[in-house]
Amino acid sequence: MAYKVTTTKEECFEQLKALISAFEKEYAIYKTPKYSEAQLRIDFLNPFLKTFGWDVDNEKSQTQFLRDIIQEESIDVEVEDSVTKKNPDYTIRIQGTRKFFVEAKKVSIDLDKSNKPAFQTRRYGWNANLGISILTNFETLSVYDCRHKPNGEDAASVARYKSFHFSEYLSKFDELYQLLYFHSVACGYIDEYFAVTQKETTTFDDYFLKQIENWRQSLASDIIANNDGFNNEDINFLIQRLLNRIVFLRICEDREIEKFETLKNIKNYEELKQLFISSDKKYNSGLFDFIEDNFSLNINLKSEILIEIFNELYYPQSPYDFSVVDPTILSQIYERYLGSKIAIVNDRKISIVEEPEVAASSGVVPTPKLIVQNIVKETLAPLFEGKTLDQIQQLKLADICCGSGTFLISIYDYIFEKITLGIVAAGVNDAEIINQVFDGSYQLTLKAKHQILTSNIFGVDINPYAVEVSKFSLLLKLLEGENSGSIENYLAKHKQKVLPSLDDNIKCGNSLVDDSYFQFNPEAIDSNELLFKLKPFNWKGEFDFLEQLKGFDAIVGNPPYVRIQNIVKFSAEEVKFFQSNISGYTVAEAETFDKYYLFIQRAISLLNDNGVLGYIVPHKFFIVKGGKALRAFITSHSSLFKVIHFGVAQVFLNRSTYTAILILDKKERKRRIFL
Repeated sequence: MAYKVTTTKEECFEQLKALISAFEKEYAIYKTPKYSEAQLRIDFLNPFLKTFGWDVDNEKSQTQFLRDIIQEESIDVEVEDSVTKKNPDYTIRIQGTRKFFVEAKKVSIDLDKSNKPAFQTRRYGWNANLGISILTNFETLSVYDCRHKPNGEDAASVARYKSFHFSEYLSKFDELYQLLYFHSVACGYIDEYFAVTQKETTTFDDYFLKQIENWRQSLASDIIANNDGFNNEDINFLIQRLLNRIVFLRICEDREIEKFETLKNIKNYEELKQLFISSDKKYNSGLFDFIEDNFSLNINLKSEILIEIFNELYYPQSPYDFSVVDPTILSQIYERYLGSKIAIVNDRKISIVEEPEVAASSGVVPTPKLIVQNIVKETLAPLFEGKTLDQIQQLKLADICCGSGTFLISIYDYIFEKITLGIVAAGVNDAEIINQVFDGSYQLTLKAKHQILTSNIFGVDINPYAVEVSKFSLLLKLLEGENSGSIENYLAKHKQKVLPSLDDNIKCGNSLVDDSYFQFNPEAIDSNELLFKLKPFNWKGEFDFLEQLKGFDAIVGNPPYVRIQNIVKFSAEEVKFFQSNISGYTVAEAETFDKYYLFIQRAISLLNDNGVLGYIVPHKFFIVKGGKALRAFITSHSSLFKVIHFGVAQVFLNRSTYTAILILDKKERKRRIFL
């Protein structure tokens, strides 16, 4: 029987029935060890997934970015004391977004008794922050709840949500259909039922956040206790750089760019410094640069602390597999991490304190990835429409309150896809720009990816540590799909380091306070303390192309929501400036306003005549008296292109914030959409 991708529930049932019959017929043969996993996938698992509506063979000719299934994503897996090459057999996706993994084993393996296959399956799903993943040899199909941190000693039954024997597939068809059928998954059943935000679970992002917070505390305490000359800014900068370097190298190990367990074999800080120095020769980008980082070269740091951190990054002490970790998830983890900082108290003691603006807005809640992707798509789609490949490559896209870089990563993904498809459509056959890989899909070269990062993507944030993390996140994104072979090829061919410097792209400064502040307060120029706090930002000086291009082509993001009453508590100087005639902020004329008002006005003013803006903001300004000035500014300086109104639905976890996605266009368009 030829198995096809089914489109109805009735077709699914009948096709599954035929598949079970075929399996039963030669069951004794399939149970022998000689019947391989590869043959099982061809004979039964591929047809099984087709039966449940998945386009295994990409018969719809979807682009590599949208195909339903990716087979054998490259991953390293630690097994006991060794490392073996292993790949999740199937990555199941909806519109390019991972939904679950399917891991295959031979029929001869008893999945109820062997704990290693279960741990492997759970480990993939947990590291990717997925709700479920599936382990199957067709005889048995086990659905694992991947919101629970896996342990190599766990029995196969731990975190197993459901297990189906093939003899039960038909009697429990409705249950299987709801879990696995394409349209059920596309409609969000798994996302809703296995939400990774439930409190009783230990998801990857929660677990890793706690670890890096603990590492920050232990490293800072040891450094302050055993070294002199540190102030608050020095210690925060040093610890942030140190953690970024360690995590970067550990991720590169799992991506096969660095030798596995390189960090684990480091015995003291002297050896670690030498590793950083050699990494600088290879990577550049400033991440391992010691020119402006003398503290890192001269500190005393206990070896025991480093060894403990390194051990916690490897199996069996941790279940990490960074090769499947989404850079966006790491960025969001750092977003929460950056909500607090190290403060030196009582000379040789440290404390972790919340950033004032974070405290004023009741903590950091990252924008959910799907919302970020939606904002970026809704904003950039009309901008990209009708543009040639060359025109797309000239676009300047920004987030002016970029935080840890979540929106910048999504911008990168969007333009990466459009440029790749544009190059393929144009028939460009230049190995310096694009290569066709084993599965027929196309991959931009490292050189071409450099060009996207340095030419198209820009960010600003007032927090210097957020700027560091944004660069870090984008550089990790750049290395997706690379391995030691491609890296060595790049080094040999181009005679330059692997990573570009992003100093000209991601900058530290106050997006809301420009050089006009010195007209408002001339004495500020002589106050280092005030300048450090306010960080006035010269837009045209920092981004020289703005003069010629008259602004950015697009700005996206999620600006901070902080009411004026709270801003006054930690930055009264800013509020006085915002409300002055010199600042030009007409949206600050009301007695009460919110910081996001200012970001909307600033963003509109930074767009060129054809530019677009996409923000998620509280929608109460549509109707409240205090929002009148903002409404007036929007209607007089831009065109309302689209509003996606969430009503009373809560986008942000554990927050009563009623929001809408606001898409504005600098030029008038005939079409306006309200959802």
